[in-house]
Amino acid sequence: MVGLLTTSHLVQNHRMQAIFLIEKIKYATSVRNMASFTTERQAIFEALVEGNVAPEIIGRVMSMIMDAYNRRIIQIAIDKLGEPPCHFSWIVAGSHARNEVHMLSDQDNAIILSDEATENDKVYFRHLSQYVSNGLAACGYHLCPGKYMAATPKWCQPLSTWKHYYKKWVSNPEYERLLNISVFLEIRCVYGEASYADILRDELHSNIRSNREFLGILTRDAINTSPPLGVFNSLVLEKQARTRKL
Repeated sequence: MVGLLTTSHLVQNHRMQAIFLIEKIKYATSVRNMASFTTERQAIFEALVEGNVAPEIIGRVMSMIMDAYNRRIIQIAIDKLGEPPCHFSWIVAGSHARNEVHMLSDQDNAIILSDEATENDKVYFRHLSQYVSNGLAACGYHLCPGKYMAATPKWCQPLSTWKHYYKKWVSNPEYERLLNISVFLEIRCVYGEASYADILRDELHSNIRSNREFLGILTRDAINTSPPLGVFNSLVLEKQARTRKL
């Protein structure tokens, strides 16, 4: 043995290392500045893929970068709008919450507000969430086609409302509600009051324990959803889909 090649070595080529990019994002002064980092983010992703790095490590690295974008854009938004009128938690959901981000991942996020939030407070957070969602889109993280974003008023609500959502979704998992909880089954706080996400996660587990049928319904839905594979287990592509450069 003459040396040891680690994942860190695979991304330490000039300016294409993840930690260096995260530091640049942390001290960026504008969304436009951060949008210019897209090429570096793409280069990191390509280096990891070409280096045959395990998918879970790639997902974790790209999630760390996406977390950094979220935090910095939120901070810039607060600098422009003023201090938040109440406590809040900016959470991410779906693949981002599971640390499974890739180069073409879109946004899945929401805001949990303090139960003391007023209607006027909600106006502030609508502006903040709109700024952040548009900022992330400018940096290459596409808007969610299903509108599972904090910029959608339904996903910017007090903690008590979120608790009601989870109780309703678990107790009566119809198609739309099952889709909602599939997105918000995994959540993770990236900015603000981390305890709100913990409370909501505990609420979800409590509701599931009270309704044993829910997991069976969720499992059946997963089994009935076929992956887009052809006869020879190759991915089926949309013939009319737009091509995107990786």
